[in-house]
Order: sequence, then structure tokens, then C-alpha cells
Amino acid sequence: VITIITIIAMIQRFILEISRVNTDNQALLKNLESNNQALKSANEALERFAYVASHDLKTPLATIQGYVETIIIKEEQKPLTAEKRKEYLVIALKQSNKLSGLIDQLFELAKLESGSMTPSLEVFSLKELLHDSLQDARWSAQGKNISFKMDIDDQDYKVKADIALIQRVVQNLLDNAIKYSPENSIIRLHINNLDDKTSLHVIDEGKGILAEDIPYLFERYYRCQQQRHSSKLGSGLGLAIVKKICDLHKSSISVSSQLGKGSEFKFALTRV
Repeated sequence: VITIITIIAMIQRFILEISRVNTDNQALLKNLESNNQALKSANEALERFAYVASHDLKTPLATIQGYVETIIIKEEQKPLTAEKRKEYLVIALKQSNKLSGLIDQLFELAKLESGSMTPSLEVFSLKELLHDSLQDARWSAQGKNISFKMDIDDQDYKVKADIALIQRVVQNLLDNAIKYSPENSIIRLHINNLDDKTSLHVIDEGKGILAEDIPYLFERYYRCQQQRHSSKLGSGLGLAIVKKICDLHKSSISVSSQLGKGSEFKFALTRV
């Protein structure tokens, strides 16, 4: 009898050990699947970077190289006038700044897509943030004589969000509105409270966006049909960054547009 009881106990311990090993194996498989997914995401990010490096990064880099080489060759043959040398250097500097900005956007988007970023939530006034952002935006809009009209009352419009990330959203939306607005136009800004949300609206008077482009507007590297042959193309990353930041806040970003009249971008945050 003792022997049978001992054998039964051994069998029970064996079954428990098998169960534990099986659980450990399942956890290991789950970790392997997670690691494979992370590796897949990293490979996809690398492929996206390679795409940009071969297209968007290559153009400004080639321009910089071309003008610097021109300066060197011209100086060896016949010295350039101070005016011409300055013209070439200004173009090279402009392309260098463009390249630097694009690289910054790539790293920013990669960080947002990595899943490692957690918003640092705090209460602040969306109205004050907009006022601060407009200081830089007005300077950028001067060259096209674009003005801003704020349709905002005396409320503070306090929200709870990551102030640095939301400032980036506002900056990108203002930059986008300036880029695609015609000269001597007006960009209208509106803040609205609705239930537990506060929304910011950025409305331009640009050419508008084709209906078939709108569903893809916030995808990385996407460019609208009517802008693909323009000499003023952006990187296609600004609105993708906006979308990722809104996603981090469990918020939404949307756009409505009419051809020939302009577009309206709006996003909402948790109201306080």
C-alpha cells in the first residue's frame, strides 16, 4: 500500500512538473512571439527609413553637394563674385536646414512608433499654448502675408495632456496650414468645449484636399494627388506625427475640406 501511495504521489508530482514546464514553455513562446513582432516592427521601420533615405534625404543632400562643388570648381576657374557666392551658399544652407529638419522628424516619428513613449499628463490652458505657438507661426507666415484670426472667447479651455507633445501637434498643424495657404489669406483658429472634450480647429483657405486623399492623409510619407508634382512638397511626416501623438492621448484628429475653399483640421483633448 505504501508503495502504491508513493507511486501515486510521484505521478502527481510528475504531472505538476509537466504542467509547470508546459506553462513555462507557453510563456517562452509568448515572449518569442512578442520578440518576433518587435523585430518585424524594427525591420519595417528600417525599410521605411531606407525608403526616405533613398528619396527625401537624397534630394537636399544632392543639392548641397552640387552647389558646394560648383563653388569649388568656379573658384578654380574664375573667382565668383561675392553676390554669386552668397547666392550659392544661401541655397546650400536652406537645403541643409531642410535635411536637418527631415532627420529630426524621422527620429521623432520612430520614437512615437516604438511604443516606449508615455505621455506626461498635466493640466494646462490650450488657449495659452495656442497663443505661444502663434508667435513662431506669425514669423513663418510673414513671407506670404498670411494673417491669423482667433475665434476664441475668454475661457481658459483647460485640458489634461502632455503639453510638449500637444505643442508639437499645434505647431505641425499651423505649419501645414501656412504651407498650403495662398498669399494674403487668413488662417482661422477656434477652440470649442463639448461634453468632456475640448477641441482646437485650424481652418485655412488653401486649394482643399481631394476626397480620395483624406482617408490616407495621416499616413507616413503620404502626399495628396494635387501636391505630388509641386516644387513645395513636404516630407509627408508632419501629419503622421500629429496622428501618433493624438493616438497616445486616446484622442482623435480629423479633417474636412472643400476644393477651392480650404481645409479644417481639428483634434480633441480631455477637458478639465
